Formats: sequence, structure tokens, C-alpha cells
Amino acid sequence: MNEPHASHFASIDLRAVGRLFAILYRRGPAWIPGKPLLEQALKPHLAYMQNLFDSGRLVFAGPFLDESGGLAFLHASDEAEVAKVRDDDPAVQSGVFIGEVKVWMAVFGTSRDLSAKLDLQLESERNAAVARNLFRAIERRDGEGVMQAYDKAIAIHEAPSLPYGGDYDGLRGAFDHAVGYQGAWDPLQENAERELQAEIIAGGDRVVVLWRQRGRNRQSGETFEMAVASVYHMKDGRIVDSRMFHFDAGASRAFLDRATGAITE
Repeated sequence: MNEPHASHFASIDLRAVGRLFAILYRRGPAWIPGKPLLEQALKPHLAYMQNLFDSGRLVFAGPFLDESGGLAFLHASDEAEVAKVRDDDPAVQSGVFIGEVKVWMAVFGTSRDLSAKLDLQLESERNAAVARNLFRAIERRDGEGVMQAYDKAIAIHEAPSLPYGGDYDGLRGAFDHAVGYQGAWDPLQENAERELQAEIIAGGDRVVVLWRQRGRNRQSGETFEMAVASVYHMKDGRIVDSRMFHFDAGASRAFLDRATGAITE
């Protein structure tokens, strides 16, 4: 194979330098000799890695098949941030692993746009985590958690036929929408009905969440369930545009009207 000429590197996006970091894990002093990887004290480490992955910071990670250690790739702003991730790792703190931070840059890969693909993957995972946290906050009726998902310039577009329908602008508008939604559905929901069964589909700066709107009229015993799709446009890890598409908004309104009538009678 010919050595790469300097011109081969001219097309590399040097802005990618420092974007991706590696933690090289090796066996530490607390590693138990003779025990396979799965029998080492690594459950806290796996939970830690899962949280990093769910938050969009961990790109990919896994052990070496010779059980000599492992490798994790993370997206971070600088080496000090990754060093803190390593130092906070339960496996490093317990001595099962020792970790070494490396700055990494993709030069060769399965495609020439590897860096762009990694950026898209990282953006998608980060935005999916924002949507996931939003829906968890809605289920818990955590108003602060809901508002954290929104950009200050958020625009919310809700089905006009619903009691809380219409367009809402800014964080004040997002708060008013949340209050309207909660006021309409809280009397018709207990913990089971508040579960939204969210399925998240993320691609770049767009996130689609498929979820279920449910309620129960305690007076008549009527139950309600409707498919809804929420489409979010994201910017810098926050939602800037939110649009709800109900399978049958008219049926949702009719159920709310019947339930409200039963409550006030």
C-alpha cells in the first residue's frame, strides 16, 4: 500500500479534531484474575454507560473480546470533560478498570462522510433524549421538566378544535398550553391513563413521537384512547417548533365534552 500523500489530508474537516474522544479501558487493580468479564463487578459501570448513551454523549462502546479492557467513544467539548466522565465511572473509581483519555479523529472509514454521519447520529440521539425527557415530565406532571425541553422562542401548534387548541408562542405560551392540557385531562386520568406509551423516531433536527392519549370518564365509565403524533423541530438541543396531529381530534373533543358535562351535572 502506498503511503498517504499530504494532499490526502487536505480534504479532512479539521473542525472534527477534538469533537470525538476515546476512553481506553484496561484491567485495574481490582480486576479479579481468572474471572470472565461478565462476572466482574461491572453492573454500575454498565448502568453508567447506558445513561451516557441515553443522553447522547456516548457514541459507541464495548469490550475487547480478549477481555483485556474496552473502548468508549464520546462526544464532548474538550478533553477535561471526558476526563471527568472517566473519573466518575464506577468501574474506574472501584479500580476494576483504569482509563486513558485519547483525542481521536476519523481519517479513513467506510465512507468519506463519516464525520458528517457521526454528527447526524449524535444530533439525533441528543434530540431523542430531549423528547424522551419531555414525555416523562408530562407523565409526571413535572412542569419544570416540560419547560426545560423548549427553546425560549418555542412555537406550539395544537389542534384548533380541542379546548386547549390553537397556536402558542414563547415560554409563556408553552406554559399556557401545558396548563390547558392538564386542566382538560387531569380529571379524566389516574396514573395508568397518564402513561403516553411514547415511541420516538429521531433524525437530525427532527423528532417524531408516536403516543397515546387516554382518559376515563369516572361518572359514566367510558374510556378513551387515541393515537397522536407530535412532530418537533430542534435547535441546539431544544424544541423550537411543536406540532400535534391527532388521529381524530373531533372524537377527542367529543369525549372531553361528554366528560365535562358529566362532571358538571
